Amino acid sequence: MKFNYEQISKFNSASTIIFFSIIFLLYLLPSFVQANYSENNTIRSIYLGLPITQTGDEPHYYITLYSLVNDGDIFLTNNYNNALYKNGVDLGQKKRTTSDRHTRVYDAKNKKITALHFINGLLLNQSTIPQEKSCITEISGHPMGLPLFTYLFLWPFKNTPNLEHLAIYLTLAFSLTGIIAFYNILLHFHKNKKHAMLFTIVLAFATQYWHYSKTFWAEPYLASFLIISTYLVIAKKNHFVAGLFLGFGFLLKYPFILAILPFYIILAQNYLKSNNKLQELKHALFFSIPLIVSLLFALYLNYALTNNPLKFNQINAVFFVLSIKGILNWLFNPTFGLFTFSPVLIFTFFGLKNFWHKNKTICASITLTIMAYFLFWALYGVTQNGPGGYSARYLTAIIPLIVLLFSFCKLDNKFLKTTFYILLFASIVINFLSAFAYPAFAGYSLQTALLKIVNYFIKMFI
Repeated sequence: MKFNYEQISKFNSASTIIFFSIIFLLYLLPSFVQANYSENNTIRSIYLGLPITQTGDEPHYYITLYSLVNDGDIFLTNNYNNALYKNGVDLGQKKRTTSDRHTRVYDAKNKKITALHFINGLLLNQSTIPQEKSCITEISGHPMGLPLFTYLFLWPFKNTPNLEHLAIYLTLAFSLTGIIAFYNILLHFHKNKKHAMLFTIVLAFATQYWHYSKTFWAEPYLASFLIISTYLVIAKKNHFVAGLFLGFGFLLKYPFILAILPFYIILAQNYLKSNNKLQELKHALFFSIPLIVSLLFALYLNYALTNNPLKFNQINAVFFVLSIKGILNWLFNPTFGLFTFSPVLIFTFFGLKNFWHKNKTICASITLTIMAYFLFWALYGVTQNGPGGYSARYLTAIIPLIVLLFSFCKLDNKFLKTTFYILLFASIVINFLSAFAYPAFAGYSLQTALLKIVNYFIKMFI
């Protein structure tokens, strides 16, 4: 099927406004649906309220943000103590009743970090702690990019009661911005509004992107940063802003560099094909400046804390295991498999041939990004048995690129079209439920999560 700009004129602007208004509404509504859960995450009751950080590492990212906004530092001992022992709000409402804390011991005098975590307020391996306790504090055991980035937007809300809710809504805002950028890049390639709307629906409602849009994880930011940057480089030639988003993404999660490097394939090809090579060199320079600044900032932060610029957080835990099982787990595992929770994405690589014929350079760059990022997490020793959270959480960053590749798939016969719509419907139902009943899915198989929801409604009506 050939696409042309005349097809776009068949849709007026009102249809686009209505389309995105529906997406906005369906993304906003789950943020008001809250639930009380038992210790095993069985749903006790559902109520309307503002969103909070729910589970896993979310509250521990939030506590660093809280400390930055309200204390002006990254030292967390007082914040955890305030949350866990004085019923303070520093940690986030969901985690305030637990003794869990994800921190590293920091010796400010000697600029030394150990990899020890506090448990129940007590230090493991006390013999490693210096005698001079006054210089000992705690810093986050997680990368600080997410709290630092969100601090740029939320610092005016110091000492206000709604910081936790605003942190979730900031994620939601960037997720919606990513959807708009994705729609526009589909228009750029396909020149057809119906096609762009269909695959925007796939991204927005048939993948884990919907679920993570109302969380305080790094992944929804990475996904939106990546697709916004892709749109800016390919369609708008705004290389500096694209580099700025990607630079922030690197600070949020260091393996995100795997999604940045393939952009240089596009820049190199543009240079080789261009008659104005100086202009293309300027584009590459403008693209690289924010990335270099981000790298220098990460090195400076490492040096300021440890006297070693190369001591990246959790670097000692990086190891890989060549395992087919790890790859299959990340695709089909009942608890965190990508296709388990978005079966419609099975069609993805059927679009590879058509994308390749349309633009070999961009196709190569996007496919390389998908493969490199997927293999990193599938073969990373720590995550071979799952990332925690809902579905293949760490792959959320590349979900827009996966759907973009999918959008080039040709469904040439009735069987393929029927199968596509059946799997699309199933994917939307699964992700609808996960968006509205988040903890029922976190860390549980699809079957277990569905049983939790069914049991709740059975008890409600009996």
